[in-house]
Amino acid sequence: MDLDLHPTSEAQHAFWASSATYRAFVGGIGSGKTWAGAAQILLEPPGSVGMVVAPTYPMLRDASQRTFFELAGALVAEHNKAEQRTLLTTGTTILWRSADHPDRLRGPNLDWAWGDEWAFVSREAHSVLQGRLRRGRGALWLSTTPNGHNWLYEEIVNGSGA
Repeated sequence: MDLDLHPTSEAQHAFWASSATYRAFVGGIGSGKTWAGAAQILLEPPGSVGMVVAPTYPMLRDASQRTFFELAGALVAEHNKAEQRTLLTTGTTILWRSADHPDRLRGPNLDWAWGDEWAFVSREAHSVLQGRLRRGRGALWLSTTPNGHNWLYEEIVNGSGA
């Protein structure tokens, strides 16, 4: 797939250039982190299965999903709103979920996951999502606005990984 995705900032470029299995884009409002996270989906291998998770369904709908659909355009083959499942023309499947009930993230076997506004979810939701990464390279990328010295801040600053 030949995509014309050009980072608009050094931070986006650094995010995409990272080969880390777990990585995070932490930035202020308007820094392009949701766009970078949405674009990363289009860079994942064809036929992969992934999940996009935000703290609540309104946040998922109004930011993560909206940004992705604007970016993906004709690459969206089908979107089932009731099941919150999207199929791309590449065969990639995207499951859309909220983190407000972490146990509802259980079940799927995923190649990748994107957590948007991740500093606003619980450590439990993070752990459950990580446990779903049982296919392929098991990539997890996070994008978030800082939210003080919470669990995610400690994970990133202490270097224990996302």
